[in-house]
Amino acid sequence: MSLYNLKNAFHIQVGLPIWRIEIDEKKQLIAVESRQQDGSKPQLSVYTFQGEEICSPLQLPAKEWTLASIQGDYIVCKKFGSATPLAAGVLIYNFRTSEVPSSFLAHHYLEALEGAVKVRHQNFQTGFEEYVLLGENTLRRSLPTAIKPFVNKIVYPLHYQGKRPKFLAPYAAIEDLWISQVGDKYIWTYYQKNQELWDIKLLVSNKYEVFAEATIAEGLKLRVPTIYFQVEEQIFLLTDNKQEIVSYLV
Repeated sequence: MSLYNLKNAFHIQVGLPIWRIEIDEKKQLIAVESRQQDGSKPQLSVYTFQGEEICSPLQLPAKEWTLASIQGDYIVCKKFGSATPLAAGVLIYNFRTSEVPSSFLAHHYLEALEGAVKVRHQNFQTGFEEYVLLGENTLRRSLPTAIKPFVNKIVYPLHYQGKRPKFLAPYAAIEDLWISQVGDKYIWTYYQKNQELWDIKLLVSNKYEVFAEATIAEGLKLRVPTIYFQVEEQIFLLTDNKQEIVSYLV
């Protein structure tokens, strides 16, 4: 096995069950929504891709609010209904200041755009889109620049079902195997039984050999459906208790 070091980027303990994660790939920010199982008011935290918490947790005004997106200094939240997946209500926080959030309580959240949010008044089912520039507290019928969706390049591993390369022969006991790629490197992950619990193993290879391996999570009671998500050369893992986020540079 060639000399290659996997680096643990961070290990965050949130303290409450995590309900939702959104990222801003360009600014390398992670927004985390957490709340108690009883459906109490959610709180939002913001971290860098290095695991540094960069603002005090924000508490949303009611349990019906949830995280929609993070972009630069702004967290966008939307409201969901008791009988429908979406209700009227949009809040935009500047998490670096203590300013009162911009609120649009008669509008449905539609989409995150580059530097803006698309909304629609609750009286309309289609059409009549309006826009809010991040940092402003007004509605616009149009944007001063071309409309571009706010897109993060997130990769999720695929369940590998093809013929396994010969260099994986020492790992023949693996039942389920997941794969993703970054550049000329392949990232393989699998669950390994540890008595009555589960560990998550990670392998890094090229087309010919495995040159790094690590245990990236230990003692899980449950197998998590999506093992990790990946942004360029960094992977992010939510553990089974949903209160911890682990990240590795691969």
